[in-house]
Amino acid sequence: MKQRRVFRLLLLIASTSACRTRATPPEAVEERQSALQCSQTPLAITAGYWHNCALLPDHTVECWGSDFIGQLGDGNRISSTVPVPVPGLTNVAALSAGVSTTCALLANGHVSCWGTALGSATNQFIATPTEVPGLTNVTAVAVGGESACALISGGTVKCWGYNSQGSVGDGTTADRPSPVDVVGVANATQVAVGLAHACALIASGGVKCWGSNQTGECGCGESVTLKPADLKALAEARTSA
Repeated sequence: MKQRRVFRLLLLIASTSACRTRATPPEAVEERQSALQCSQTPLAITAGYWHNCALLPDHTVECWGSDFIGQLGDGNRISSTVPVPVPGLTNVAALSAGVSTTCALLANGHVSCWGTALGSATNQFIATPTEVPGLTNVTAVAVGGESACALISGGTVKCWGYNSQGSVGDGTTADRPSPVDVVGVANATQVAVGLAHACALIASGGVKCWGSNQTGECGCGESVTLKPADLKALAEARTSA
């Protein structure tokens, strides 16, 4: 499974305690200067598997924790116990961190990501923020373990990433390093992404999910759902109401 590839890469565990002033083992962790102090209040925070990021009041970003595969976005691949600035990011509106990938939604509706290069067969990680091609007019972004999705103005959804379990939602199992349309989703108001599945909240009140359903996470009765399907229990409840 491609999702196991992500966890095999995450072999270097770093402390994720913020506001510590002294570096701790392993040797890959070093002390750094940070603009984010304990007395400051970030606008938002997001947590990945072994890293965290904060959106600061000036709409820049700082991250801390493991940097084994570029999760901190500063290009050094050196884990840190204190927040470090993510270079090249300004006018950030929102953040979302997955297992080992973080994406920033910019005020201009574009998206930049770093960490695991979701869906790529050749590039295992992106050390600094890189704009995701083909995304404009994005209103929200969500990152999971194998994939990431963007909610587009107007209510459509685009996803990209590893797709062996259908987490991209395009009806195939082909990996998608660049965003593609999620089939059958319109008038979405929110999108959420898990380890290998995703769901969209529809303006009418319904929910559509796609991807892995090995433990019922899609709520649709199939072990794998390559195309978005209505959340069965919710659909039945709305029908009988």
